[in-house]
Amino acid sequence: MRKLFFCCFILSVIFPRFSFADTLYVSQIDHPLQVGRYLGLLEDPEGKMTILQVMQTPAGFKSVTTQVPVFAEKDSYVWARLTIVNVTGRHLWLGIGNPVTDTVLYYESSPAGLVEKLSGDKVAFARRDIRSSRILFHITNTTSPVTIYLRLNIRLPRQFPVYVTNADASMQGDNTSFFVDGLFYGL
Repeated sequence: MRKLFFCCFILSVIFPRFSFADTLYVSQIDHPLQVGRYLGLLEDPEGKMTILQVMQTPAGFKSVTTQVPVFAEKDSYVWARLTIVNVTGRHLWLGIGNPVTDTVLYYESSPAGLVEKLSGDKVAFARRDIRSSRILFHITNTTSPVTIYLRLNIRLPRQFPVYVTNADASMQGDNTSFFVDGLFYGL
């Protein structure tokens, strides 16, 4: 067993472009769960790729090796892919912890079909999937695998903490944030 693990490790180091992000199985969630290591990234330098083209190039995605993806090289468009299986029986949300992102396109490929959603700093609340000051998207509640694609416009060095949460965990984080803001600003 150790030899098999060692061989797989060596192959993933030698051939990193062929390693894919794992499927995220969510069975319990008490707080926002960082999912950076489960993401696959595909660079789209001109920003001209469509969702159908992205879905047809699975080998182009590279695994993320950090918990929070960081983009510091140049302005670009990046596609992120996450495959998730929700066995909690509860509704889950996908969030991006950088609220000053102009727009984020969200595509979800599930047994029900392809779904498109929009959010971001420059998107009106009425057009957002979840009307919040944060970037949040509903994930289809099914026990089948759901593949999520995010199209991000990267400008300037930027971190993109991507996380999965539910309503209870999100509200718990909001309450803590409201308390700390109240102490700091005297509200």
